[in-house]
Amino acid sequence: MKFTKIVYWVFILFFCKTNIVSAQKKKIDSNTYMHWSSVSGVHINDNGKYVYYTIENEPVGYSTFVLQSTENTWKRSYVGISGQCFLNTEKGDYAIVLDQKYRLMIISLGKDVVQYISGVSSFNVDPNCESEWITYQEKGSQGKLVLQNINTGKRHAYKNAINKILGYDDQTVILQTEKKINDQTVRELSWVNLNTGKSRLIIEGLNVKNIILDMRHNQLAFISEKGLFSFHMNDHRLHQLINYQTTHFDSGLRLGGVDRFSNDGNRLFIELTEKDKPKPKDGRVEIWSYLDQKIQSQQENEIGSRNYAAVINLKDGKMIRLENEYEHLASNPFKDGSPDTIRILYHDSKLRDGITSTRDLISLTSGKRTRLKYQPEGISPSGKYLIYLDPEIHNYVSYNIKTGVYHNISKAFSENFLKPDMNRARIARWLDNDESVLFYDTYDIWKFDLSGQKTPVNLTAGYGRIHNFVFSLAFEQFHSYSLKENEKIILSAFDLKSKRNGFYSIDVDKSEDPKLLSIGDYIYYAPWMITVDVGENIPIKAKNAETYIVSRMSAKESPNYFCTQDFKTFKALSNVYPERNYNWYTTELHTWTSPIGTNLQGILYKPENLDLTKRYPIIFNYYEDKSNNLNAYIRPEVLYGGGNIDISTYINNGYLIFTPDIVYKVGDPMQGTYDAVVSAAKYISTLPYVDSTKMGIQGFSWGGVQTNYLLTHTNLFAAACSASGIADWVSDYGGLYSNGNPLSVRYEWGQFRMGKDVWEIPNTYIKTSPIFKLDKVTTPFLIMHTKKDGVCSYDDALKFFIGLRRLGKRSWMLAYSEGNHGLLGKEAEDFATRMMQFFDHYLKDKPAPVWMTRGISAERRGLDNGLAYDREIKTPGPGLLTPSEQNTVDSLMTRKSILIELK
Repeated sequence: MKFTKIVYWVFILFFCKTNIVSAQKKKIDSNTYMHWSSVSGVHINDNGKYVYYTIENEPVGYSTFVLQSTENTWKRSYVGISGQCFLNTEKGDYAIVLDQKYRLMIISLGKDVVQYISGVSSFNVDPNCESEWITYQEKGSQGKLVLQNINTGKRHAYKNAINKILGYDDQTVILQTEKKINDQTVRELSWVNLNTGKSRLIIEGLNVKNIILDMRHNQLAFISEKGLFSFHMNDHRLHQLINYQTTHFDSGLRLGGVDRFSNDGNRLFIELTEKDKPKPKDGRVEIWSYLDQKIQSQQENEIGSRNYAAVINLKDGKMIRLENEYEHLASNPFKDGSPDTIRILYHDSKLRDGITSTRDLISLTSGKRTRLKYQPEGISPSGKYLIYLDPEIHNYVSYNIKTGVYHNISKAFSENFLKPDMNRARIARWLDNDESVLFYDTYDIWKFDLSGQKTPVNLTAGYGRIHNFVFSLAFEQFHSYSLKENEKIILSAFDLKSKRNGFYSIDVDKSEDPKLLSIGDYIYYAPWMITVDVGENIPIKAKNAETYIVSRMSAKESPNYFCTQDFKTFKALSNVYPERNYNWYTTELHTWTSPIGTNLQGILYKPENLDLTKRYPIIFNYYEDKSNNLNAYIRPEVLYGGGNIDISTYINNGYLIFTPDIVYKVGDPMQGTYDAVVSAAKYISTLPYVDSTKMGIQGFSWGGVQTNYLLTHTNLFAAACSASGIADWVSDYGGLYSNGNPLSVRYEWGQFRMGKDVWEIPNTYIKTSPIFKLDKVTTPFLIMHTKKDGVCSYDDALKFFIGLRRLGKRSWMLAYSEGNHGLLGKEAEDFATRMMQFFDHYLKDKPAPVWMTRGISAERRGLDNGLAYDREIKTPGPGLLTPSEQNTVDSLMTRKSILIELK
């Protein structure tokens, strides 16, 4: 008995202490967003011994630059840094920092030695950050350009430098200067040797621009008013590649710019641009023709000079145009050192807007084109193979570009690989033997033999599919670099059941269960899985050491940087946790069954000081899949929230939030929304601390589209808010994005998931359009839309509201003039305030604000925000007018219209 009393009092003391601590925490309000701090911009030096990063908004309105060791306690912090980089030299490692007082600081890492250079406006180092030389510009319009060796102190100064390019060989700079000769300004371009200070004149008297330096082959290219030139240090000769007077261009084209040298140094990629065209005159008739390659609105947005890729052979000077009208090259997939001799060329379709119908394989040396039957997935590093999915045989095929031979490389695959749930199948990384490639399926990683002779190997041995894990390469930022055949690689792992995230390892040449390194209730790096902004969370590696930096977060802890060498133990580098000062949220994963028997998951967000004796109002917020965000940190971001509910703010103000996953069916997507959200609401309403009479729904963009549908198909909710959605799928199908492209593509193949056009299934489009069901609405409704929305038409939202108003439904629309598809800054803050007032009124029984009870007249707009609570008038009832009153108004309006016509 005595022991029981002791336990009781210990519990009471603990409970009281917990509530006292909770009560001392600050509340999230409009000032919170201005004071929130976070980390960003982490870099690690080549030997892995030092990192730097920035703490944003610390102190408030500024940022703090942090430089520290990964091995010991050496650490330095500076407020107000405008530029920074690491420099790694044979004699020492440095951080180069420019502060807002125009002081350049050369910091010797790990030491208390700092060189200060005052009056510096900007600085540069070589691209590889390995040169002992830095360049900096002295402050002022006549400021000198200084080249300085940070180890020896040797320096060269130039008073009249107007441009410079620092090479990465530790001895070269390309310098452009100007001088006065007989009142004439003469410009010179020189190749300067930093060690000797000697320079070689490349060209004089011309205005040079667009300088491209190729240090690997000791050459450069540039444009002047006389044409395109190249200069090679081996023969010290200037070569004119294009002479404006004699070089022939295709009709209507001129030289636009220099892009880059090829990796082998034998070719120069340039841009040809269209000559200035006469601008169309206003008031002339627009002629829309079905024969047009692009519709008129697309053409209008493309009026101006378009660039076309071309290449020049530096040995014979021959120029080949690579792109023509209605064609575009794929981006360059090759790393330095590859041949870079082929590329995919896409042709814009004539009749299927937004869809590329044909593509060629084009030689970048000869311009020869080979028509490809299907869309390639990628080209191997040496340009030997390309891969594509053949939809006719449902297998992946390799194509030997040189021999023209095709190989079915997935015919021996497990059937699981090509099941419909394989939603991320793509190349993971090429191997450097150019005979193999790593490929993702939904869960695991495979190795293909490009010759088709060897059976595909599941490198993760099916572990992902068996255990419901999704594996990804942890260092996807290096995707253009190939792997060695015997290399050990680090994998990111995401557990779809528990939502834990961590790291495993595998060998490229083995098929076995991945080796666990670490996993926990965190988010480190989980590509494709997380649907909230997690910032810069891709792991980075030191160039010359097995030292790594990762970003780690949880629902309770904001993202911070950690150092690791084995992905098993992690050393904290940053320590920025602003949420600890507030009543934060906790997350809880829930699973329930939909009406058709599908298991669904969702996250319940609760305050950390949840009172189980109370019943809380709850808002359901949705998009597509959100349950994977269980361990993701969601910072208060009303000012940048777009149009979504700010979860941390609402939790801090007495709400619960639930984010259910939605499973869609092609051809009837909104039924999936209805099944998921309604069944989630019925399930969650059984929890003892949930007030089932005070449930709301809210969604932004695609979430707003779904809110509009739910509003017209259920009366389960006490309030609803839709932001930047659409309600009439029929008319919107024929509309345009702000860039002039047709909206129809998103309905047939995009997020709207109809699968067919509006003429094939007109009744389904009507059924899915909420505007045809406005008479069924009983839920108080708030619409937010922006007048410049280029994704979801403002006119659509206006028609939706006008219909609700016409039917006397309790509804309000907030129309903002500045935002496009979503809100920022003051508009976002205004919407966040009004949305919370709306939900507070219907879900927490607070008084309604004046803007809801009395409105704001056009003449008072901007003078009275209407945010004050109305103590006299309550929100109107189910309808603005009774049926008899509405009939009277309709009769009067009809008579008035007749009289106007008679006059």
